[in-house]
Amino acid sequence: MKPWTRLAVAALLLAALREPSAAPAWAASSDHGLPPPGVWVDTADSEMPTTDEAELLNLLNSVRVPLALPPVEFDPVLLPLARQRATDQLVAPSMSHLDASGQYALFGLLSEAQVPFTLAGENLARLSRSDGAMRLVQNAFMSSPSHRLVILEPSFDRVAVGVREDALGRMAVAEIFRALP
Repeated sequence: MKPWTRLAVAALLLAALREPSAAPAWAASSDHGLPPPGVWVDTADSEMPTTDEAELLNLLNSVRVPLALPPVEFDPVLLPLARQRATDQLVAPSMSHLDASGQYALFGLLSEAQVPFTLAGENLARLSRSDGAMRLVQNAFMSSPSHRLVILEPSFDRVAVGVREDALGRMAVAEIFRALP
């Protein structure tokens, strides 16, 4: 079976001690920091989530809230990192949490961007474009113990979802979570 004809997923949870710093200066709201659906821009270069990215964030919270977990808020600081991780997975022969030097790629990206966190994690997926693609990703994540663990981590309070798609309809998804210090 070709790697793009089925959903493939990978999960990673990282912890690190950081110097406390101020949270990013953006306003959180009851809609998890997202604009109303009418103003979502479907461009991967936008500073706001695309429709697919926002849908997956809403699906994340739809499983957290009924379990009495706090919803995760959209994190614009993580958005370019999530999109970069999705791009990395889209062009790579296989998904990996490691960079070319064998180090955890997420940790390197967070360090380079000087993003403070006490705990961070990522979920990765690849699939082909289809109706309900984000629901398929969410269902696969929740069916995998390691991905479910990342999604349901109570200390996570921020997330960004990056979705990339190529001309052939192959998609890569990266969810990056963090707990603020």
